[in-house]
Amino acid sequence: MVAKKYKVEVADVDNAIEIAAALLKDLRDSDRQELEAYDEDAVTLIASSIENAEHCYIYRDMKDNILCIVGLAAIPSVPGKEIWMLGTKRISCFKKELLICAARLLIKKWVQEYGRLYNYVYSGNSASIRWLARLGAMFLAPIKIKKNGKEFLPFVIEEGSI
Repeated sequence: MVAKKYKVEVADVDNAIEIAAALLKDLRDSDRQELEAYDEDAVTLIASSIENAEHCYIYRDMKDNILCIVGLAAIPSVPGKEIWMLGTKRISCFKKELLICAARLLIKKWVQEYGRLYNYVYSGNSASIRWLARLGAMFLAPIKIKKNGKEFLPFVIEEGSI
C-alpha cells in the first residue's frame, strides 16, 4: 500500500479569514460541533487562532484541498503551549499519514521544544478525544463554558506521556 501524498505550508496570517472560510466549507462534522459549542462566529474564531499562532500549518492534498490546519500558541502566564487542529472531511483518507504518523512526530517535536502542550476538547467530540488519547493526552476534570454551559475536557500532553 502506497502512502498518500500531502503537502504542508505555513499559514499566511494576512489571509486568515480566507483560510478559515475555505476550511469551513468542508469541515468535519465533529469539528463543526466543537466550534458551535464555543458560541462564537466560526470564521472569526478560526481566523484569530491562525493570526495568534506562533506556528500554524496547513496540510493539503496534492490537488490543493485543505486536509487540516494545526496551530500552536502561547497563553500568557500558562506554562507550555496551546495546541489545536481542525480538519476537513478529506482528512479521513489520510488517517495513517496525518492523524497518526505526522501528528505523532509534530507533537513529539513540540513537547521536546516546549515541555507541555494543552487545550481542551468538546466532551461530545469522541473521535478527537480518542485521537488525543492515542497521542498521549491526559484529560482533566471537565469544565463548562459560561456562555452556553457546554462541557469541555481540558487535556495536557507532556514528556513521558507520548
